Amino acid sequence: FKNTSLGSNALSQISAALDAILGEDAMMFDFNRHCLVHEFTRTVADGRNKILELDWDPIVGEGDIIEKLMVTVRDVTELRGLQAEAEKQKAELQVIGEILSVGQDKFISFIKDATRFLDENEKLINETTDASSESVATLFRNMHTIKGNARTYGFMGITDVAHEAETSYDALRKNLDSFWDKSKMLEELSRTRVRIESYSAIHKEKLSSTSTEGVYVDLMLIEKLRVVLEHVNEHDVHALRSAVKTVKSISGAIGTESIPALLDGIIRSMPELAQKLGKAAPKVIVKDNGIRLAVEVAQVMKNVFTHGFRNAMDHGLEPGAERMAQGKPEQGTILLDVREEGEQVVLALSDDGRGLAVHKLKQKAIDQGLLDQKGKVTDQVLAELMFQSGMSTADSVSDISGRGVGMDAIRKFVENLGGKVEIRFTQTARSDAEYRPFESRIILPAACAVKVA
Repeated sequence: FKNTSLGSNALSQISAALDAILGEDAMMFDFNRHCLVHEFTRTVADGRNKILELDWDPIVGEGDIIEKLMVTVRDVTELRGLQAEAEKQKAELQVIGEILSVGQDKFISFIKDATRFLDENEKLINETTDASSESVATLFRNMHTIKGNARTYGFMGITDVAHEAETSYDALRKNLDSFWDKSKMLEELSRTRVRIESYSAIHKEKLSSTSTEGVYVDLMLIEKLRVVLEHVNEHDVHALRSAVKTVKSISGAIGTESIPALLDGIIRSMPELAQKLGKAAPKVIVKDNGIRLAVEVAQVMKNVFTHGFRNAMDHGLEPGAERMAQGKPEQGTILLDVREEGEQVVLALSDDGRGLAVHKLKQKAIDQGLLDQKGKVTDQVLAELMFQSGMSTADSVSDISGRGVGMDAIRKFVENLGGKVEIRFTQTARSDAEYRPFESRIILPAACAVKVA
């Protein structure tokens, strides 16, 4: 018991209990077992704190006399940490579910009103030295309103703590001669404020960027997560670890949008665009690998992919007859592969079309004075020229493309998110190649996305 959280009183109690048990009749163990410590914290050599759980069992000899005590020691540090984390997650999910049930507009209005009432009560308590019927009535009315509104909306955590403060005000209201305990009243007020601020913090962190369209799905998600935690065996470290990891992963996705969801409108517009271009509607493959984007990032990426998919449809995929003449299927394919790479998220957009027209790009650059007619230049340098404003390989300007703003716009959008765009060729160059297959790699900071396990 050295270097533990046990104080001198606890140690004396253990010692007295051992004296009363050892060498005595077996029934003395049952009489004194409650005095034996069953869990404590110990500081080990490297400075870490370990939570140890003890089980005491008597070893009985002849005459039913207790000769020894066998003590089983278990390190439950991780288990207790996981249990605490599970309880925290359950409480957080409860709050999220309550907020989503009433809607975010009503929640924000409630927080503003409750904060105003708390500020008024705090000022009144600080400025008052003796209770008066008017001051106490104001305190009671404000707290009663907070509690009533919280109960109406189902914010049970706030309801309970506001009820405690309201009860104190009610007692004072019924007996104005009672002592005006300023510190006690401020402490009760502070507990209510802390609880309201905790609700507000969860809303800001998890829900402030979510759209109203996702509320129903989120409620279903919250209920699913709560069920996971409610039914896990809290004494099984492996099960608890897995459950907490699952809940953390999925709850982290609240306030995010899936890649297929943000692409939905763009993909549905492809057949119409293909028809205008006289091409077959493309096959679109999205490999999101469980990665979701923060809502504010998703809004920007919709603009990025609007340009990206149109470029693939117009410049990348050939007309059906040309594709079939090359042994390709008439229907082209556009692929978006989303993956984590270190501390970054990469969204790689490619198609099975002809590739980048490096010969056209070089001639355009020469015509615009960006390159010397006689100078040698690599395909990678030519690819970088695509991001120049006004640069396009289209033969003519139409309502679909040819104005040279697509790749330029994509880069600006992505850079505003702290990311970058690069072109990566996917096949080794041939000296006579006029086109080179490639993928556009949109690279974002890891903070822009969440991976759901």
